[in-house]
Amino acid sequence: MKYKTREKSKELEKLEILLQRDPVNDPSRPRIEQQFAKLSAGFRGEQSLDYYIDQLPLPAKEYVIFPGLRLPHSENSYFQIDLLILTLRYYLMFEAKNISGTIFIEPNQMTQTLPDKVKSYQNPIQQVENQQFHLENLMEKHSLFLPGASFVVMTNTSSIIKSNPSYPAAAKKVIRPDTIRTKTEAISKYYQQNMIDRKELLKFARILSKLDTPDDPDVLSKYDVDEASLLKGIQCICCQSFTVRKHRRYWICVKCGAPNEDAHKNALIDYYHLYGPAITKKKCKEFLQLESDSITSKLLRSFDFPTTGERKNRVYHLSLEKLQLL
Repeated sequence: MKYKTREKSKELEKLEILLQRDPVNDPSRPRIEQQFAKLSAGFRGEQSLDYYIDQLPLPAKEYVIFPGLRLPHSENSYFQIDLLILTLRYYLMFEAKNISGTIFIEPNQMTQTLPDKVKSYQNPIQQVENQQFHLENLMEKHSLFLPGASFVVMTNTSSIIKSNPSYPAAAKKVIRPDTIRTKTEAISKYYQQNMIDRKELLKFARILSKLDTPDDPDVLSKYDVDEASLLKGIQCICCQSFTVRKHRRYWICVKCGAPNEDAHKNALIDYYHLYGPAITKKKCKEFLQLESDSITSKLLRSFDFPTTGERKNRVYHLSLEKLQLL
């Protein structure tokens, strides 16, 4: 069973929002676009990995799948796993790499050759083996002992993979998605004895779920964004302009005339991701570019958000669940 569903990273979600509101001439924009492209490619690679994992004929009561984990291995230090399969007999760890071009893997690095440039990366085999090391330490800490294996999955079908002939680990551990099934079958045949029972499996799955700590960076600070330059207002779902206004009981785009029933909710979601859950009436009015204090007050009260403070000092605490469900 899948213990969780794969979601976009918080940074990817935030950058997607930021690119909608960041002016095209902002000096920070190229860095934001570059990181957004990198994270988007990584997420597509992970989704490709999920597709092949879902096809594995694993016994329903004997395994747990975690698509995406970020776990602590020391104070304020974490390791990430793209996909983890825990079974009663063994575990499997997969690291997805969605990289185009000609890929050359050797002990000290991985290089990517494109028509116009050559880029160097950390050796992905060492990367996934480090993750394996930290996971086994975590297992031992919780008195769990499972054998396992790890693989690097090159998900970009257009890439060409080469390796140093004197580095046999590359041929064994770097695979394509369509070989996941055969690799899993081979590991399953090798480890045939149960090492833990179902109760222990589910207990450790709960521990991993509790320890999972998604990264949640402040993207405005990380990318040196000038907050004053951000586009304010409520974005129209049709023409993408920030020109939605309240007209009597409805939200209407004054540019294209389209009704926007939920656009104000989307704007508050944007605020939540960029600034956090705490918002005042003044900040709400400014960010959504609302015409009056009364419209702002009615809008915030309509969601029944928890509040702290009184009158001018009142702070509303946005709830993502409420904004997405209403």
